[in-house]
Amino acid sequence: MSRKEELYAVCPLLVPQDRNEMTYDGFINIYDKTYRLCIARKNTDSLKSISLSCSWRLWNILHPYKDAIKHKLNQCENLASFLVDFKNLTEKLVKCNQDEHMKKSLPLHVYSLLMSELEAIGWDKLMFVNELFNVIKLKARDIKNREHVITIHILQEYPNTSPVCSVDLPQPFHIKDTSNESPVKDIYTTFCKVIDKYQEFWNVMDEIDEKCWVLEPENPKRADTFRRIALGSNASLLVKMNVCHVKGIPECHFLGPDSLIANFRQNLYKNLQDWNDEKDILENMENVLLTKFPSRQTMKKEDFNMECGICYSYRLNDVIPESACNDSRCGQLFHTSCLYEWLRGLSSCRQSFNIIFGECPYCNKPITVKVK
Repeated sequence: MSRKEELYAVCPLLVPQDRNEMTYDGFINIYDKTYRLCIARKNTDSLKSISLSCSWRLWNILHPYKDAIKHKLNQCENLASFLVDFKNLTEKLVKCNQDEHMKKSLPLHVYSLLMSELEAIGWDKLMFVNELFNVIKLKARDIKNREHVITIHILQEYPNTSPVCSVDLPQPFHIKDTSNESPVKDIYTTFCKVIDKYQEFWNVMDEIDEKCWVLEPENPKRADTFRRIALGSNASLLVKMNVCHVKGIPECHFLGPDSLIANFRQNLYKNLQDWNDEKDILENMENVLLTKFPSRQTMKKEDFNMECGICYSYRLNDVIPESACNDSRCGQLFHTSCLYEWLRGLSSCRQSFNIIFGECPYCNKPITVKVK
């Protein structure tokens, strides 16, 4: 891997500003936040003359440790290795800073306010509260008796500062301006209204989970808008739902060797005009594909040959096989990463742009894989 590739792998948003790469300017990602970072050096052979500048938010966290950072600069062989260490250190410091912030006790009047709000919401809706009372989990049930949970993080400035919320919903959960009198109660009320909005979407997803062989996700969450449905041995359909128009035509991707999925793809394009928004989505998909989806009631997992032909496992780093040999007599599936490593090890391997060409490990017929 070249120096540029190493730097890009660590900080893809850090861009050289000159031909000699003496100055880099851009951003560094730490958890879910992005911070401005600028690096300047006088020569490329040494890091001793390097200077760093960053956004004031990141500087407030790092400045007590500037001597340690400078010492790390002198130890590293190149800029890429320093950025790896710098990012790891920064992540730890940001995490510690967040933990320290969360460990602070809330003002006494905030506890009183929160108790009043929870009583108004109903104690039966409370699932969890931590010792400091700054993390609260509340539950709600929809019309189908499905349980939904919202986690609310109370900040020190509450109620003047809105809490931070995390939810399992298919779309972002936006908190509107809440009253300073009862923000948690307002948030919970909004959460319940939003749950009602997604009833039809969850009904469809539950129907797919119940009546089809779902390969991915293995443990679906309420936020997941896709399902990978088995069509047969070595063939599957990835369906991505439109949350705003659940009964409409979903985004479809067929996975497997062309010899197995060509007919499904052809039927989809030919019969798409027969899609009827008044019908259930499974009925529509079976009508346009001219097939009956396998179900857990009619078939067993062993009936699907879904293991990778190289590592012989189904899941690898939570990914299932998605590349296949297109020869009709083979059709073996592989993890894309396994196939990539296999082909790169062949002397006959060649690459054109982002596609690698080689031979199938099973039948020696031509096979390709895209480099991600």
